[in-house]
Amino acid sequence: MRGTVPPHPVRRQSGTKTMETDLISQLPRNGLFYLACRVAFVRLLDLLLQEFTEPDVLQERGGYLDRVPLLKGTALHVQLERLLKTWQILRCGESSELTLEEQVICFAVTDELTEVAESNDRSLLRRASQGPRRVDEGPLLWLPSRVRLLQITLPLVPQAAVLQVESGIAADDLLSVRCAGGAAEEDLDALLGLLGRWRVSSRLFHDAEGLLTHDELDIVRGLFREQPGLILN
Repeated sequence: MRGTVPPHPVRRQSGTKTMETDLISQLPRNGLFYLACRVAFVRLLDLLLQEFTEPDVLQERGGYLDRVPLLKGTALHVQLERLLKTWQILRCGESSELTLEEQVICFAVTDELTEVAESNDRSLLRRASQGPRRVDEGPLLWLPSRVRLLQITLPLVPQAAVLQVESGIAADDLLSVRCAGGAAEEDLDALLGLLGRWRVSSRLFHDAEGLLTHDELDIVRGLFREQPGLILN
């Protein structure tokens, strides 16, 4: 089941700290959102380990961005880079507004947490909860409902069309999708650009601060040492 997107954007009030800004600033301290980012990372790490050690084995599923059909197939290491970058932007309070990409990533990681909870994957939840900041996911029965409530309160502009449009849509049809969702053309182009990306910035190691443990970061560094061509010079 796909998550809920608010029907209208939060109204901005010039000169005052808006509700949207408050929500964004609180996200990194929200235990549920932190757990969602951790779940997305742990699952990505498992997939990357399999991809790098068993390249001939066909994986049955992808990373958290597969929750957004339009972005299904985005390279796993690119998903990792964008997850860590978004996390660090939120953690450092670098922006009072979320870009389209950041909105989609926030939606996708929370949707991923819902799927993990609904599939009763206690092992993954337990590993995710043992990050730099320990979190208690609470009763598993109520976790999907709590995540849906979080999604409703996320400061997302109305991107339901962008989030739910199927992959493979004709390029000419993207204009109507953009208009329906209210997204700027350049923002949508940048989002779709993730599908064609292959190399990532070494800054991802810095952006891991606060989300990955030292041991997890060492594993990630080791993976990229084995595949140096994935890092931009």
